[in-house]
This record gives sequence, structure tokens and C-alpha cells, in this order.
Amino acid sequence: MRIFLLLFGGYILYLAFEYIFGKVWKKHLSVSLYCKKDCLYEGEQIELIEEVRNQKFLPIPAVKIKFTIDRSWVEREKAGRNHVTDQYYRNDLLSVGSYEQIQRKLVFICTKRGYYVLGAVDVFVSNFFYSKEYVFRINKEQWVYVFPRRCHSAELEFVHKKILGEMYARRNLLEDPFSFAGIRDYQSYDGMNRVNWKASARTGGLKVNRLESATDVSIHIILYFQEHNGNWDSQIEEYLIRLTATIAEGLLKDGIQVTLSSNGCDVETGMQVCVKAGAGEHHIDSIDRGLARIDLKQGGSKIIDFASIFKEEKESVILLTDCQSESFLEKLTNVVPQDRSFFWIFPHYRSASIAIKENLRKYLITICIDEL
Repeated sequence: MRIFLLLFGGYILYLAFEYIFGKVWKKHLSVSLYCKKDCLYEGEQIELIEEVRNQKFLPIPAVKIKFTIDRSWVEREKAGRNHVTDQYYRNDLLSVGSYEQIQRKLVFICTKRGYYVLGAVDVFVSNFFYSKEYVFRINKEQWVYVFPRRCHSAELEFVHKKILGEMYARRNLLEDPFSFAGIRDYQSYDGMNRVNWKASARTGGLKVNRLESATDVSIHIILYFQEHNGNWDSQIEEYLIRLTATIAEGLLKDGIQVTLSSNGCDVETGMQVCVKAGAGEHHIDSIDRGLARIDLKQGGSKIIDFASIFKEEKESVILLTDCQSESFLEKLTNVVPQDRSFFWIFPHYRSASIAIKENLRKYLITICIDEL
């Protein structure tokens, strides 16, 4: 009889615990998943924080957190040896005491440019006897920009100086000689008649006068992708994006106004990515965000209004593309003006053939990417 009473009492206690746990398990329990920053560059590390708070007396014996992120995010501790399929799946189990907060930091290396979402998180909570599991979902989203990394090469430095040389040569024709704007370091494209000898003697290095321009000089960058096809080379397209960011950043640092147009599609809206004209180093953030959102899986849109871009006043144009199709070359031949600074930056493999029409070759600047 005593054993029966003990068993019955134990069963009642078990039911009471299950009932109480079922009523209060979610009260003052919060689970969050977030990153400390929402933008970084390709190849950089980001901390992903898992946080569980239990602000009540009743402990939680088991909290299981499940979420997925893009497979281009590689966990640092498993870099080079973790096997990832279409997504990276994470499944963590925690035990949280009464009035306890647990925070776990996961470090990932973002290996690919893009616009990523930390979406839904599924949380499974087990009772004391592991006889029942309660489930809820967190739908709060955080978007993270992974900006294109910068390119560094002697070839690119030469390209930058060539573009600046022509820009300043054109600007010198329009400068107001009575409007002094300051002093800057001498560059290889500056004439000796521009040297400020007093400032040079005082500083120990060649300095030139910087004058206000009678017209604002700016650059319109066009990032053009080939139409999507089965043999599309994503490596060279990604390099085009990195090259665009690098060139834009360099021009902005030199005080040149930059506009960006592309036939690449925004991953969210499906519209062409365009960034309006802007100046100053802060403008590179807008350009980086636009480039990060380009979805190469959608391919290049067929429509881009080259004619209107080349008709814009005061604009020099930089075109970045590896496209050599007949229709594209014909379109470009018809719109390129003869009285405008125009540069076509063409990245290619060393073994690739370049079949550009003679009338366009004078604008061409080729960059070999085999050593990348």
C-alpha cells in the first residue's frame, strides 16, 4: 500500500511539474540571434551572437536553437574541413538556469560578396523529464552587407593614374586662374608651370597649386554584365564588381564626383542597380551597398541606356565589362562621343582572345586577372 501511495504521489508530482512547466516555460524567456555589425568586406570575420535569457525562477533544462545561414559563411574553427551543402545548418543545445543569461559567440569568415539575411530561428524547449518539447519561431530579421574586397596591383595603379591624368588635363583647360583652392602633392601628370616653389621649399617636396574649376568634373561608371548564358564565368564577373568598387573609392578620395550605373539586378527588387552622383569618402558606402546587392544569378539585364549616359553634361565615362558580342560593340560604337573622356576597362585571362573593333581599341585598358 505504501509503495502504491509513493508511486501515486510521484505521478501526481510529475503531472504537477509538467502542468506548471507548460504554463510558465515561455514567460520571461527570450532567444536572439544577431551580428554585432551589419557590413564588412569579403574575407573579413563577423561575430554571430546566440543569446538566451531566462528571467524567472524556473530553470530550463534544455533549449535547442536551430538556424541556417548562407554556405559562403565559413565557421572559423572549421575552416577548410567543414562540409557544407546548399546552406550551413546550425543546431545548438543549451541548459539555462534560473535568472541566467547565456551568450555564445560564433565567428564566421564571409568568403563571398552579397546581401545576407539572418532569418527565422526555431527554438525547441524540453521539460524536466524530456517527455514533451515546446516549439516557437523567431522571425526577426537582420540583413548583413558583405562588400566587395578591393583589388591591389601595379596594373591598377597605372590605370588610376591614367584616368586621373586625363581628368586633370581636361580640368586644367577649364580652371579659373584667379580661384585658389589650396595646395596638393605633385603628380606625374602635372606640368612644371603649376609647381608652387615656395610651398615646395618649405615642405621639402614638390607641391602644386590646386585651383577651383570653372566647371565640375565628374565620372560616370558603368558596370555592364553579359547576358546570362550557360557558360557564364562568375569569377570574372565578381572581379568586375571588385574592380568597380576599387576604382570608385580611389576617385572619391581624389575629390571626383562619382555616379554608378549597372545592368546587374538588385537581389531584392530585381531592378537595375544604380547609385546617384555623390562626392566624398562617405559616398563609397552607398556604392558598396549597391554592388553588394547585385545578384549574378539573375544575369545582366538587356536594357541599359548608353546614349543618355554619354549625353550627360560634364561627365567622363568609365565602362567596366568583358563583353565582346557583336550587338554590344555596335551599340557602343554608335554612342561613344569623340569629345568626351572615355575609358573601357576590360579584365581578361591571359589566354583569352580580344576581338574589339579598331575604332574602340583606343579607349581600351586591359587588365590580366590570371594572377588573382
